[in-house]
Amino acid sequence: MRERTFDVGFFLDSITYRLPAGGDQVIFRISGELMKRGYKVCFLFSPDGFRKYLTERGDKKLAIQNNDFLYKIIMGEFYKFLPEKLTGLAIRLQRKILGGKYDFSITDHIPTIVMVNDNKRNLYVKNIIATYFRTAFIVDRLKIKCNRKLYLIQNREDDPSLSGKIAPYATEAYNLNLQKIVINRGLYKRFEKDNPEMIRIGIDMDRWRSKNTRKENVILFPLRREKYKGADIIIEALDKIRNELKGFKLIGFGNLSKENVPDWIEFHRDIPDEDLRELYGKSRIFVLPSRAEGFGLTNLEAMANECAVISTKFFGYDTYLVDRENSLLVETEDTQGMSEAVLSLIKDPELMERISKNGLNTALEYSQENMVNDFERIIKTQKP
Repeated sequence: MRERTFDVGFFLDSITYRLPAGGDQVIFRISGELMKRGYKVCFLFSPDGFRKYLTERGDKKLAIQNNDFLYKIIMGEFYKFLPEKLTGLAIRLQRKILGGKYDFSITDHIPTIVMVNDNKRNLYVKNIIATYFRTAFIVDRLKIKCNRKLYLIQNREDDPSLSGKIAPYATEAYNLNLQKIVINRGLYKRFEKDNPEMIRIGIDMDRWRSKNTRKENVILFPLRREKYKGADIIIEALDKIRNELKGFKLIGFGNLSKENVPDWIEFHRDIPDEDLRELYGKSRIFVLPSRAEGFGLTNLEAMANECAVISTKFFGYDTYLVDRENSLLVETEDTQGMSEAVLSLIKDPELMERISKNGLNTALEYSQENMVNDFERIIKTQKP
């Protein structure tokens, strides 16, 4: 069987059918842009690789509990019996049915290779990149031909608020012999002794900058069901000052259940990107209330639309956020500080204007093109 060669292979934790999380979007964007630049890119996926690892370690109970796998295993078993060309068709069909209005077209020409075992003799992937700690263990054990094995770390994956009971395995994954790629200063400092590579995460300005330049009195914020995203924090912070926001419309978006959203908030659930872009375009203020983030892409999306950003000081925030220059910063969990930050912008139009203008400059620096340039720098020596 003829050997298949790829410049880059991203080892995915799961095959994404619905609206992808920020980290998945980063991988999709980098992959698509590398393809445009002439690199051969593939996605790799193992339906039960990490579960097998847990079982081998004797952690059978946790292996069973770790069944966000259930759907993944069922679909993975299905894919095992499909020829690769049909795998791509099946994935695209499922995304069309389940994906809503999210545009997955950037991934359409990237083959997904299902790893039934640790060895594919006809496969040569020059740079294999683990994209999550669960995939790091699989990549470490892979026996396919490659030049380098790398590990893209986009968050503090060993934080129990993010990874639950399997968080200690993330700490263990950080000790594997994989070249680390990190996305923020906090992660760089943490792994400095390992000499990590660092890339700037960025957004596609053409995709995210609204053509609508007419600002309205709108305060925009995400409302996500994951506790670490801080929906409860922003709701409490705004509730404290509702009577002082009579001239402002409060708009939330995300995947929070509608019954958990107060009736004084206009809520857009699972909003498509093009509609979210228009909300950014008309909003004067954007608030990110997260307890934890890898980078906070929504801050950049808001900055691209000249919203004045208020953000918590999540781990790695200082990669691109500067208090009273391109944002107002508050401590995580500080609802009072968040309330005061909102009022300070409303009462000081000059401060709001300065932060919004400087924020636009930040978004231009952290562009998708620069993100891909940084990534290409890492793999360039491997390109023929």
